Amino acid sequence: MTELSKPQKLVKNLIGFLETKIELIKLDIRDEFTEVLTKMVVFIVVMFLLFSTIMFASITLANYLNQLFSSTFIGYGIIAVFYLLLIGLIYLLRNNKMLKKFVSDQIKKHLE
Repeated sequence: MTELSKPQKLVKNLIGFLETKIELIKLDIRDEFTEVLTKMVVFIVVMFLLFSTIMFASITLANYLNQLFSSTFIGYGIIAVFYLLLIGLIYLLRNNKMLKKFVSDQIKKHLE
C-alpha cells in the first residue's frame, strides 16, 4: 500500500470538510424550511378559524336583528352595510403610515 502524500491528504481532508459543511447547510435549510412551513400552516388554520367565527357571528347577529325588526332580510342588510362601511374605512386608510406600521409590526410579532 502506498501512503498518500501530504497534498493528497490535504485535498482529501478539504473535500471531506466541504462535504460535511454542505451537509450541515442542507440540514439548516431543511430546519428553516420546516419552521417556516409550520408557521404558515398554523397561520392558515388560525385565519380559517377566525374567518369562520366572524362569519357565524355575523349570521347569528343578522338573525337576531331579523327577529328584532320582525323581518326576514333587514338584519342581513344591516350586517352587509356594516361590512361595506368597514371596507370603505380600510380603503380610505390604506395609505396611512401608522396603520401600515401597526399591521407590519403585528405580522412580525405573530410570525416570530
